[in-house]
Amino acid sequence: MFTCFVYSIFYTIYLLFGGFVFMLLESNGNLVFESEIQNAKSNFLLSNPCVSGASLDKFIAQVLSSKSLKLNASINADWTFGQSVFFASTLVTTIGYGQVTPMSTNGKLFCIFYSIVGIPLTLILFTSLSDRLLVKSNEWLNFCVERCSFQCSDLKIKLSYLCVLLAILSILFVFIPAYVFSSLEPTWSYFDSLYFCFISITTIGLGDYIPGESYPQEYKSLYKILTSVYLIISLIFTMFVLKTFHAIPELKIMKILSLRFNEPGFYKNTSEYQILFGKEDNTIRKLYSQDSDNS
Repeated sequence: MFTCFVYSIFYTIYLLFGGFVFMLLESNGNLVFESEIQNAKSNFLLSNPCVSGASLDKFIAQVLSSKSLKLNASINADWTFGQSVFFASTLVTTIGYGQVTPMSTNGKLFCIFYSIVGIPLTLILFTSLSDRLLVKSNEWLNFCVERCSFQCSDLKIKLSYLCVLLAILSILFVFIPAYVFSSLEPTWSYFDSLYFCFISITTIGLGDYIPGESYPQEYKSLYKILTSVYLIISLIFTMFVLKTFHAIPELKIMKILSLRFNEPGFYKNTSEYQILFGKEDNTIRKLYSQDSDNS
């Protein structure tokens, strides 16, 4: 457990380091980009004297705020420390919303090398922490099986346990966060927030909804960092639930679908049936003996 704690501290430092470097690299890149935009705007106004600067600014603002156009949000990205940490966290977790991207060549190069190191680090950390949770989860599951096995089958107990885990995951990392996001984001409905949470914790990351992009957004930098923490914790628990599902022998669907009882010699011993059904009983012995007789 101490090793996981130390590794988590190292991973946090790595994220903060990445956010700091992206902030430094992209702050200069944005200045150059904004200068190019201003020059293009000046040239357009000189070529079209009938258009006023205020009208052009209003038109650009309407285009950028339109939901029907999927434009690169890097145009408006201020690359504060919070924004940079948020970008780094979506990078190494492979969510990759794609609305904010590095504009400078140095930023793109750092993005490549940062991901090469950061993605394996993320997988190692998530696997280690989810395995720790799985050990405790198996202890609770075994306790439930021992206490309730006389009332119902082991499979029903395990399915009930898995349903409880899914319900807890949904409440803690989908429904409650969705309410928080819908309260903080002025243009998001509760369904939009549910959609964002699901798309995020499944690492689909479409990028059509990004928290903290509404203007004006108070405490935007802190908001982005807290959103990064939410994403990382929710992904760890999602991996934990998936591992719990995989750890239940009766739910190994491909094993069950591959049963070929009428093929001689397909199973060597009763332990192979035991893998599928979780425990050895008379039914398993009977099936095994039938296979043996056929062979």
